[in-house]
Amino acid sequence: MRDIGLGVGYFPIATAGIGIYVYVKYILSKKFDFYIYAFASFFASVFVISAIFRLIFRLSIENILLAQLLSVSLIFVLVRIAVIHAAASSTRILIDRGLPVRMLILMFLVPTSIVIIIDYLVANTSSRCTGAKCGVLQFVFGSDDVFTSYYFTNLCGSVFLTLSALSINALTRRFLR
Repeated sequence: MRDIGLGVGYFPIATAGIGIYVYVKYILSKKFDFYIYAFASFFASVFVISAIFRLIFRLSIENILLAQLLSVSLIFVLVRIAVIHAAASSTRILIDRGLPVRMLILMFLVPTSIVIIIDYLVANTSSRCTGAKCGVLQFVFGSDDVFTSYYFTNLCGSVFLTLSALSINALTRRFLR
């Protein structure tokens, strides 16, 4: 069985489709569940940004990092829109849990460093793969090396960069008080 579209596998399409469906369903019903919005926004953002970058840009460390930053930004925008449209939201999105400043700085630096190292490796390592294991991975995630590279790095990098963004937010809130 062949994968869908331009080498995009079933997993990215299914998670993005489910994410968009759930997001729109909850927006229209004016319900607020932070975790549902966060996960729906995450999968939809990662797929959309990966697809755009696959179609427009060549694979490079700068483009991978820019795609991750845009994915994280889109996640925050979508969650913010959900909060604004909710009938009642009982949870603040970004809460400072009182962590020490050193810990917040580390929570910014370590994930960002990991993302940059992974991006460098992905951009500068051949992604050619053969065998049954690769066939299964290509069936699930896609056979297009450029899309798959953007998707995987966005999937992993967005998690780390979200942690970094939350840390920066907590630090700025503390210093602005």
